[in-house]
Amino acid sequence: MSSPKRRAIWMALYGVFLVATGLYGYSITANHSTSALFNGGIFGFLFLILATLHAYGRTWTHTAALSASVVFCLTFMWRAVLHWAMAVRETPTTEFRLEVAILLTCMACVSAAIALVLAKSFKR
Repeated sequence: MSSPKRRAIWMALYGVFLVATGLYGYSITANHSTSALFNGGIFGFLFLILATLHAYGRTWTHTAALSASVVFCLTFMWRAVLHWAMAVRETPTTEFRLEVAILLTCMACVSAAIALVLAKSFKR
């Protein structure tokens, strides 16, 4: 079982990861995907807030972070499958689809790992 401080650190690292992958996603799409930048920033910032509140003893943040990480994992998996399908078709207008598919797959894996870390220490 992990301590609240350790869980808060994991949440904060995940928040930084989301911001960084949002920035990277924006850059690999030749600065066209503002949704990657917007979503990475908002959801990363959300996790940084949850981490801070969790470190200060707000127990509800554990449930919120677990729920959000599961939703993010499912969303990233869904989007990765779509991008893998587009990358396999190799349509001429989607030259960056393979990189995006790989990035989304990594994001889904990290989200799943965070969800597992949070689920292991979840108390009902």
